[in-house]
Amino acid sequence: MCARPETVNLRRIRVCDPRIPLCTAVSGNMSGVPESTEEVAVTAEEWVRTFAEQIGCDPPGEQQMDEILRLASVAAHASERKAAPIACWLAGTTGRPVAELIPVAEAVPTD
Repeated sequence: MCARPETVNLRRIRVCDPRIPLCTAVSGNMSGVPESTEEVAVTAEEWVRTFAEQIGCDPPGEQQMDEILRLASVAAHASERKAAPIACWLAGTTGRPVAELIPVAEAVPTD
């Protein structure tokens, strides 16, 4: 179970474009105008592992990651894309295995 961080640093975010293999680390005032940028190569697995370490969690294994992505895919393709992260958050709050929840997500009516 993840420990809740007491503060969240929003001064440094990553802006990623799926069409390019690099992410841009942006430091700024969150006004949309970055103060500086630097190119960094980071995979999803590396980002998740680092994020998990920073919030005091174990990162998901390869199978768990695949299950999470499958759940996200089901939600995104059955509805608006924003349903994907919300469905994954909901799944995480249940304490149930994600693999057990994928058929539930697939059975949600779409009409």
